[in-house]
Amino acid sequence: MTDDEFEAVAAELAKAGRVSWHSGQERGPLKLVMDRYRDRAHLAIATLEGVRAAKQALSRLY
Repeated sequence: MTDDEFEAVAAELAKAGRVSWHSGQERGPLKLVMDRYRDRAHLAIATLEGVRAAKQALSRLY
């Protein structure tokens, strides 16, 4: 996935958590919050990609 895609997922996660999204020039505590949502986006996307890869591997076996 591209950085823009990760950023879009992070923004949606922040919105779901009722946090305004400030991409780019955040500082201090706001940067920590935005980075937390970016980390969550990376984790969620990596998990989804892992599930898809496992399903694809299983489908090759059968």
